[in-house]
Amino acid sequence: MQRDLLVTNSAGERAVVRPGQQLVAGRAGDFPLAPDDASMHRHFLHFWQQEDNWMVSNVGSFLAAELSSPHIRTHGPIRLLPHATAAIPEGTSLLCFTTPSGSYELTLTRGPH
Repeated sequence: MQRDLLVTNSAGERAVVRPGQQLVAGRAGDFPLAPDDASMHRHFLHFWQQEDNWMVSNVGSFLAAELSSPHIRTHGPIRLLPHATAAIPEGTSLLCFTTPSGSYELTLTRGPH
């Protein structure tokens, strides 16, 4: 069964990404992030499904993000440097990032919504 990806910001704004769809988050993306923060990339995070996995790619040029989840089998969060890509684990994950103007967090949930 193919499952959706739910992206939620700290203000409670949500976007549901269905299989076959893509979402770009950033100051001028499909899912706006920090529209008043000049340090935020216009296009920062790209979400899409690849086979049975939901993926996230940092399409920015200088900001990094950290993906953390109790289901990640490493010793800590996955660091998404510019142009890096990672699979989003099952369940709920946090994607955190900081600009010189502020800190931000997205909650990513894989499942039916």
